[in-house]
Amino acid sequence: MLSQIASLALGLSAPVTVFENGLWWTGESFEPRTVHVEGSHFVEPDNREPQERVDLDGAYVVPPYCDAHAHSIGRSPQLPEITGQYLAEGVFYVREIGNFPPYRAELDARLAAASAPDLAFTGAPLTAPGGHPVEVYQRLQQYAGLFGELVWEEMDGTAFHQLPDQDSFERAWPGILATQPAAIKVHLLYSEAFEARRDHPQTVGQRGLDPALLPEIVARAHAAGIPVLAHVETAADFRNAIAAGVDEIAHMPGYNGPSVGPYDRALTDEDAEAAAAAGVVVHTTLSFAAGLESRNPERYAATRDLQQANLARLVEAGVTLVVGSDDYSDTSVDEVAYLSGLDVLEPAHLLTMWTSNCTQAVFPDRQIGHLQPGHEASFLVLEGDPLADFEQTRAIREAWREGVRIQGGGPE
Repeated sequence: MLSQIASLALGLSAPVTVFENGLWWTGESFEPRTVHVEGSHFVEPDNREPQERVDLDGAYVVPPYCDAHAHSIGRSPQLPEITGQYLAEGVFYVREIGNFPPYRAELDARLAAASAPDLAFTGAPLTAPGGHPVEVYQRLQQYAGLFGELVWEEMDGTAFHQLPDQDSFERAWPGILATQPAAIKVHLLYSEAFEARRDHPQTVGQRGLDPALLPEIVARAHAAGIPVLAHVETAADFRNAIAAGVDEIAHMPGYNGPSVGPYDRALTDEDAEAAAAAGVVVHTTLSFAAGLESRNPERYAATRDLQQANLARLVEAGVTLVVGSDDYSDTSVDEVAYLSGLDVLEPAHLLTMWTSNCTQAVFPDRQIGHLQPGHEASFLVLEGDPLADFEQTRAIREAWREGVRIQGGGPE
């Protein structure tokens, strides 16, 4: 029998598979439907005799899951195990935050030999001198032995860009563009006190860009067709990012703690409405705070209260939310479990955030995240109804990736 690739090369139709007796996610609910797949895409039903009929036996079908804010695809010796975990847990689409050319060349070679989710990379982040995440790279190089091919002085402009002023941005911009990032991540941290923190030795790693630079950075990126993601810590950072025209907020304020001293992390109704009006996408990353539960229960309780209030305001305003884990060692599954436990989101909304909202943000030029003709035929078959019991999102009977079964009987 001709392979699918050979058939296409000869101009022949790809094999058709018909899926029967399944309950398919519409974006709001599940409906019984017979679905046709030709090659790697969903197609409209027709009268052709299918190569295969698959009886789903009343199972629930959803799009694959996604992580808009990951850090786990890196130099770990366990890379094949990590990428395999993503696929086993149904997370097919991942945006890896913070990458630079020497790192990417090695990573791409390793990924080519592993089964991995589809990946997008943001490139080297933009920050202020001594700003986050410069201190993270310094620790990784000095204490974890990473990036040994570079001396520390070479890291600036390669792993990250420290931009004190407009002139430094002008000099850095051609190199930033040359790396062809899928998105650019900028860092705003406590921008309401930028001048007081910019040169203070105690704020190294706890400061970010001058907010006055951000509108020009966004304008240049948009002119090049590149979206901009903003790391934020406070409500003022959130406002400055939206005012500058960023596309995505990479952390929800309150992701790592409650308001402290002069730094307010509580969003207002006006903040949420401004984000909705601007069409800004907000990453969750709220499970980052889970580690506080055992270390500081009182702070953890205050953090959850703030997270619930901020999340409720964004939902009420109609802001587009996407699941982002901000995790160095796991997939987005734990983030979703944490979000579900906040008791703010309806299961249907959370499922949409994890599937179509996230995939459209990470891969805006692809037809993915929906189970309809013309879209890539990637989907998960669940044992039970996730709207009745959200834990059913983990009960994956089998998975299909671009028309090929990869779980439940093995790849075909």
